[in-house]
Amino acid sequence: MSKVAIEEFAELLVCHVRDVSIQQCDMTLGPNYRGPDGQRWRAAAAAAGGQVPASMVIPDCVDTTIFEALRETDDQEILHLSFTTNHGEIMDLLVEGGGELGGWYIGTGEWRPMYSKERFIDDFADIPTEWGIATPELAPILEELPMPRRAIEELGQLLVRHVRDVAIQSCDLQLLPHSQTPLAKRWRRAAVPFHGKVPPQVLIPDCVDETIFAFLRAIDQGILRLSFTAESGETVDLVKEGRGELGARYMASSGWRAKYSKERFVDDFAELSSA
Repeated sequence: MSKVAIEEFAELLVCHVRDVSIQQCDMTLGPNYRGPDGQRWRAAAAAAGGQVPASMVIPDCVDTTIFEALRETDDQEILHLSFTTNHGEIMDLLVEGGGELGGWYIGTGEWRPMYSKERFIDDFADIPTEWGIATPELAPILEELPMPRRAIEELGQLLVRHVRDVAIQSCDLQLLPHSQTPLAKRWRRAAVPFHGKVPPQVLIPDCVDETIFAFLRAIDQGILRLSFTAESGETVDLVKEGRGELGARYMASSGWRAKYSKERFVDDFAELSSA
């Protein structure tokens, strides 16, 4: 039964995190999108000669993907996850998260500025600044926090450091001229007609996939100790039952993307094997 539950987890992850994240980022590119990120993208594109710079697209797509994963986790009907802390305490993310995990991640003064070593733009920073209450928060000391706040903060720290930062670093590496990965070579080919700038339409699904891959690898490595409760009520330990293969099953040829996604993706491994 654990195989069935893992497949259910995979389908939900692809349909409600991958596809929705790509759609959201695509919408940000639209000329009529009025969100603060859309306005920022258009201004950056105008300054850069028409293309939104990859240095901006990458962290924004990573953040969109993590936010969508947390938003779907905030809703038990979509992605019902539990987190096991470093002390062995188990926290139901829907119950203990209070439907606010997405806000903890994307909100002003929360997880990203406290834990990330990578760049990010806070599109909501102007609002509290106008109110005169914007004060930077220091990262709390986990051991001094009561439960469940300690568990929530531990989860946030792991997500930012081992998913957000890892995904951004991975995408940035693909942009280096000496990078020889299939993804890097494809990005360089896509950039040729655009004076060396990779189009955001190419970057978006790849950045989303790099983020989900980093998320699954963190589970595979036992860094993110997550369990999934299927619609049947069965709960599976994704670290144990995933057997360290979740990331590979997501990215592989004929893997979860090919099986469940309705959005675009390029199978770099298929192209590599056919070369």
